[in-house]
Amino acid sequence: MRIPMRTMTAIVALMLLAAASAAAQSTIPGWSEKAPTHKQVVAFVAPATATVTAGKPTELELRFSIREGMHINAHTPSYPELIPTTLSADDDSEAELTETKYPDGTDLMLGSNPPEKLNVYTTEFLLYAHVRAKAGLHTLKLKLRYQACTMSACMPPRTIPVTIELIAK
Repeated sequence: MRIPMRTMTAIVALMLLAAASAAAQSTIPGWSEKAPTHKQVVAFVAPATATVTAGKPTELELRFSIREGMHINAHTPSYPELIPTTLSADDDSEAELTETKYPDGTDLMLGSNPPEKLNVYTTEFLLYAHVRAKAGLHTLKLKLRYQACTMSACMPPRTIPVTIELIAK
């Protein structure tokens, strides 16, 4: 049986419309990585300043908080299509990020059938950044990239700045 071209075009158009609608529903309206019009989900809490050993990698404990009712994917998410939480150096940082240690996430059970376990961070989490700087005062500029979710939807990934004033002695 041959399907007329007009009918085939209508079927393809409906499929594309359905796909676009499904994609739009998978995130919360108004959430965008490029135009952050929503409340920030993750906030950098501390430290604002730190003293490090000049020329040698020094471990800094970085504290972040997560907005109530939200969670973010851990550094090693449960599924490859989920965006991991990552810390990286900004291109114009005056100090070097040599290594980052990420905490294990906690399992969050979603009520699907069968239940899904997601590896996430909730409430607050610590990262351990190893940094190196020459003697003097420096601004360490980092970026934290994460994907935040509620129990029913995930937002597009977001990147926030992390700035720490370093005193390297």
